[in-house]
Amino acid sequence: MELALPARFESVDSVTQALADLVVYDLPVDEYATRAARIAKVTAEQVQKAAKAHLHPRTLRVIVVGDRAKLEPSFEPLHLGPIEARDAYGDLVKP
Repeated sequence: MELALPARFESVDSVTQALADLVVYDLPVDEYATRAARIAKVTAEQVQKAAKAHLHPRTLRVIVVGDRAKLEPSFEPLHLGPIEARDAYGDLVKP
C-alpha cells in the first residue's frame, strides 16, 4: 500500500488534485502521511461487517471483460443471474 501513494504525487496536476481533495473532502493535512497505516489496521472482520451493511447482492452488477466463450462457463456455478452481453459501445449483443 505504501508504494501506491507516491504515484499520487508524480505530476503538478496530481499534486494539485491531492490538495484539492483535502479541501473538498475536509481531510486532515496529514491524510496522505497516515493513510497507509490506518488502512493496515483494518481487520478482515471490519471489512466483512462493512460489506454486509453496504453491499446488497440483489442490487449488485458484476461486469466482466473478456472472451465470453471462455469466461461464461465459470459463472454458471455462481448463480449470479442472467448474463447480459454488451459490445464496446454498451449495446446488447444477442446470444
